[in-house]
Amino acid sequence: MVPTVRVQRTASRQGRRMKELGKGLALSVEHLGEMLLACSELPPQFARVAEALGGGRSVVPLDGEVSDWPARLRSTRAVALARVARPGDRARSLRAWLGASLSAWLSAALDEGAALGWVLKGAVDECADARDALLAAIGPVADAHATWYAAGAEADTVPWIKLASRLALEESVDRWVSLGFDADLPRYVSVWQRAASRWVELVVGSAVDVSLSDLGALRSLRELLEEFATRRVPKSRLKRMAAERLAVSEAEVTRLLTVQAAVLERVDPREVLRRRASVFRPIAKAAAELAATGNGKVPTVAAVARRAKVHPALVELCLDALDPR
Repeated sequence: MVPTVRVQRTASRQGRRMKELGKGLALSVEHLGEMLLACSELPPQFARVAEALGGGRSVVPLDGEVSDWPARLRSTRAVALARVARPGDRARSLRAWLGASLSAWLSAALDEGAALGWVLKGAVDECADARDALLAAIGPVADAHATWYAAGAEADTVPWIKLASRLALEESVDRWVSLGFDADLPRYVSVWQRAASRWVELVVGSAVDVSLSDLGALRSLRELLEEFATRRVPKSRLKRMAAERLAVSEAEVTRLLTVQAAVLERVDPREVLRRRASVFRPIAKAAAELAATGNGKVPTVAAVARRAKVHPALVELCLDALDPR
């Protein structure tokens, strides 16, 4: 049985610190663009990108939207496993801003130790430092999601979860700054973290996909099962009676029941929290203790997080699991 946990959610406010870091990254990107424009060795095909960077008109992702995130996750892991640290890695980390071609040109110059690379190294480091500072500041939100999704997961799935979480964190931060850093960054990061959990499911083959054609059949089957439960129809007759009412074969009813069970396992709060009991229990305990000593006041997310010694995002995830609507 899932314990009752009442926690007051508070509206998330964009911290001044996050906005300052976002502005710092935007200014650093502009400085890098100005340095590139002043570089006589800059290939002509990169001039327009450098102008956009230097004028504060940069677009992220510069190379366009990714249509297959699971494929990108696989390729990122393959590159990470084979990669040896090189001087140009900081320029490679700026690919979202520079684009693949300019990033490759700049990182190659740094790898080779050419004079051009040393001229631009300071601007690259400034930009990478500003980006790293913002990633570090908002990183705990992504870490909380990675902890949540990794709890109860298979051991060989955990590395995928961590990598996907990092990939989504970097993507969300770069886009947030490029869009003008006006949105609620923690919420924006959380949206991308949820998407990252789906990438992992597709990569490891644990995703549950329900076709549009099955949705109506599942709804009808659920109504039938509720009716049969009210009528106390014996279990031995359920499949045959359901097949007759739905005008399908018993094998099709068996398949639909299997799909329904898989979906319920994903969304049923009892199953979700059972898999993540190691995360949920200390939060539920903290909420109960605060409620018992709060003179009838419902504890806030922040208060529960402090008492349970976890990030508030983990408390939010537990609340979402309890009420998935």
